[in-house]
Amino acid sequence: MADQDSATRKRRVRAGQKSSTTRIIAQAHEAIESTQTSLATFERFLSTLREKGDINLRLDPEILEVTLEEEDVIKEIEEADVYREKIELAIVAIEQAVIDMKASRIVSDRSEDRTRPSNVSVDTPNETLTRLTSR
Repeated sequence: MADQDSATRKRRVRAGQKSSTTRIIAQAHEAIESTQTSLATFERFLSTLREKGDINLRLDPEILEVTLEEEDVIKEIEEADVYREKIELAIVAIEQAVIDMKASRIVSDRSEDRTRPSNVSVDTPNETLTRLTSR
């Protein structure tokens, strides 16, 4: 009976972790779609999702230890794999957003460098002569 109570408690903890992780993944996807998301926000999402993945990795074997029925063991493994994949896909999407953001900044910086000379007015020799003689 104690094993069953322990298994129930661990499943509840994992369910809470999954719920929280699902919310974070949804927020991360919204942030990816937004043009206002900072690099720090993406880094926070990555850190949190990695931590949630580690928590699930620790809980899964503990739950399997107290799961007795073969069908339940198979179900637990399948669910754990699906959720682990969900977390990994979210991490990959966030990492790609970070790469895109950094690349966009580099391109933006380079295009600013190219436009700076065109912002500087360059006098023709006649304009320079006129400006100098009019002083």
